[in-house]
Amino acid sequence: MSEFNLYGSYFFTEPKRISNKFAFYNRYDKFQLKSGASPEFVVFRSLLGGIFFESTESERVLFDTNFFVYPTRKTKLDVGSFWHDVELVLDPYELSIKSFMDAFYAQNQSNRKFFESFLVEISLAISAHQKCEGLKSFLHIYRSLEHISYAIPLIYLRSQENYYKTYDSFKKFFGNASSELGFGRNFIKDIMIDTIYANPCCLDFSNQPPQHFNALKFAFKDPKEYKDFEFDDSLSTLTFPFGRTFDFIKQLRNLYFHFLYSKDYALHSKDLVAPGVFFNSINEVCISFISNFYLILYNNKYE
Repeated sequence: MSEFNLYGSYFFTEPKRISNKFAFYNRYDKFQLKSGASPEFVVFRSLLGGIFFESTESERVLFDTNFFVYPTRKTKLDVGSFWHDVELVLDPYELSIKSFMDAFYAQNQSNRKFFESFLVEISLAISAHQKCEGLKSFLHIYRSLEHISYAIPLIYLRSQENYYKTYDSFKKFFGNASSELGFGRNFIKDIMIDTIYANPCCLDFSNQPPQHFNALKFAFKDPKEYKDFEFDDSLSTLTFPFGRTFDFIKQLRNLYFHFLYSKDYALHSKDLVAPGVFFNSINEVCISFISNFYLILYNNKYE
């Protein structure tokens, strides 16, 4: 069984090929997990689905979801194909499958520690999500987003053709929010394909306590800041563009984890009466967004 071991605490493995259920999904040795694989490749496989994950703190879980597409889809290990799933992911970006996959092995992989840390966070997020541990999953989702946002300025600089005006436009992106996350929200629309950015995400809260839907309306009530966030009171749904998931994650993190009672700028316990249920219902789109963010980062690094 092929395995990638990180820090002696996190283990990523291919399903046993002798099993009828998994025998034909990924038959190509070159693109199976190995001890010497780059962490970037293991991130890609984790988000694509079709591998097992285990840590010293948790039992083994099968990553069975392709988070690169939204709505997400189950990775069909019994009748599916690894190469078909890769093609599905890369098609909107018009990337060569062979060039993209070969880059995991042909290039000198830099910033290894950066990608190792990101791999841990996003894997813990996926694992917790699949176990319906919503609050735990969201914590690692936010840590993943915060971590990968450190790479945004480098992506921006690499994408510029004219160095003369780069500095001024770089400063404008930051504005008053002089942090990686502040920079990120202004930058997402510039680096994400328009059709992917505009893809509508509809979250349904009709089967949850009514406080949860009201909490969302409170969190995104600013008509200027969130004018493209649409609430349907009759259906208890919230719809927003996929690209705004960055702001969606950041705002919920600030209101729930940064408790500012004196300013009435917080989600209280009475607002999220079942926080695990609430976060479990939103984590799928959040992981999918980070998956696309990662794909953009990797493509810009090795294009």
